[in-house]
Amino acid sequence: MKQKVLAPVLGALIVFVFSFQATRLSTVHGAGPGYQLGQAVARLGARAETVVMVVNGEPITLAAIEVTKTAVMISFEGISEEEAYREAMRGQLRQQIMQQKAREQGITVNPEEVEALLEEILQNPEQRQFLEDQLRARGKSTDLWKNPEIRQFLKRILTTAKLGMRHREQGMSPQDVEKLMTSWLRQASIELRVENLPPAARSITLAELIEPRDFPTPPGTPEISQ
Repeated sequence: MKQKVLAPVLGALIVFVFSFQATRLSTVHGAGPGYQLGQAVARLGARAETVVMVVNGEPITLAAIEVTKTAVMISFEGISEEEAYREAMRGQLRQQIMQQKAREQGITVNPEEVEALLEEILQNPEQRQFLEDQLRARGKSTDLWKNPEIRQFLKRILTTAKLGMRHREQGMSPQDVEKLMTSWLRQASIELRVENLPPAARSITLAELIEPRDFPTPPGTPEISQ
């Protein structure tokens, strides 16, 4: 398991949240990307847990959208705030669907697998600092080993990775996976709570989020198979 899954997952951990290039190049007043993402959540205050989308009965919060939007803006220079929100909402919607479909297919992640991934992160200074900076910006404990929020985050990443592995084992191409995802999205019950979104995101429609769309990869970003 460790040799087969952890290496691509560690790369996916970076790609999912921010580009590796942005980690090295993007600093605002001394704040690295991890700290910037943490600040994005901290600024929301009590609004962080506001529900902005409901996917088959499960909520997606404003905090999840805001942190992903901030990561997109760090990674893609010159992108508009509205477009960053659109990509963040698309990404979170897809993540939620993948988690649900993985559960339906009996895919599970045990605590030992989460701990193995966490050990790898603790041994990688850049990944460790990225997560610690997020927690520090939010006034949370930076003890990654004891933080249940970090473990839940890693469990979600491992679950998504396992679903992707199953698709590859079934001989599915990236195009096949994209078609399957679009089908899942079209069949899902999705509620978009526009009134809870930031002003820059309120013109975004559900149809835009569901339809497949290519998005450019930042130069230097490690490639992660679908």
